[in-house]
Amino acid sequence: ENVPIIRSQPVVSYCETVSSVSEITCLVKSSNKHNRLFGQAEPLDEDIVKAVDSKLFDPTNLNPNEMKTYLTENHGWSSNEAKKLWFFAPEEDCSTSKTNAVVDTTHGVQNLHEIKDSVRAAFDWISKIGVLTQEPIRGVRFNITDCMLHADTIHRGGGQIIPAARKFFYACMLSANIRLMEPIYLISVSCNSVVKSKVYSVINSRRAVILNEIYDDSNPLVEIRAQIPVAESFNIVEDLRAKTSGDAFTLLSFSHWEIIDSDPFEENSRANKIVKEIRERKGLSPTLPKLDDFNDRL
Repeated sequence: ENVPIIRSQPVVSYCETVSSVSEITCLVKSSNKHNRLFGQAEPLDEDIVKAVDSKLFDPTNLNPNEMKTYLTENHGWSSNEAKKLWFFAPEEDCSTSKTNAVVDTTHGVQNLHEIKDSVRAAFDWISKIGVLTQEPIRGVRFNITDCMLHADTIHRGGGQIIPAARKFFYACMLSANIRLMEPIYLISVSCNSVVKSKVYSVINSRRAVILNEIYDDSNPLVEIRAQIPVAESFNIVEDLRAKTSGDAFTLLSFSHWEIIDSDPFEENSRANKIVKEIRERKGLSPTLPKLDDFNDRL
């Protein structure tokens, strides 16, 4: 009795991605300084991400030759890069499942295959815990351009490679214009044409993008379809009912992920505010990570 209940807004999941190719070739050394990874990040082809989302393409069900054929014929990859694709991640079924990739673009590196399992472990981990907000990573391709490994196996084991690979992937993302992605709902509102303007006033106040109107000649109802950010959708059903005196019927369904077009490192930008809110909620440092925190020098 008499225990106060603190009610907050529902938590919205975001994703992290990149919007361009890395500005530099990143370098990360293992803790013993005997191993070095070089590489870059870039956006993964949007067509591949959509194919994975729609289950038209499942990397786990294809052998290397089938994967090579699919990528070269459907997505314009060169035969060499398709052949040297290492893996997609994360493996488990989640909102960003298998929407990130690692490609080996090195030439003549000895013993590289021996660290593949360690790199996979690190890649699967960072795909679910991004560098900015510890939210999942989506639509990122990492290219390993060069690698220097110690000749002795004991000095290039998982204990050295996994932490270095994590730093490497984070450094690549921070060098490639890292961005946040927000989930977008498809909203469908059926109402009498008399209250259409009231529906528009509610929807437009929430950063919605109107798609179309659908009329039915057999009745006075009109269906308004729009896309609205999930973060702006809370209580919209109640607001529409109140504005239209109960004359609006609303249906919400997930549509897609969309990049927030602002720099998360620009103070007071929308992306920056979201990043700071998420970091505060998760108990992370208010100071945003920098490239120099992960990228090593020669």
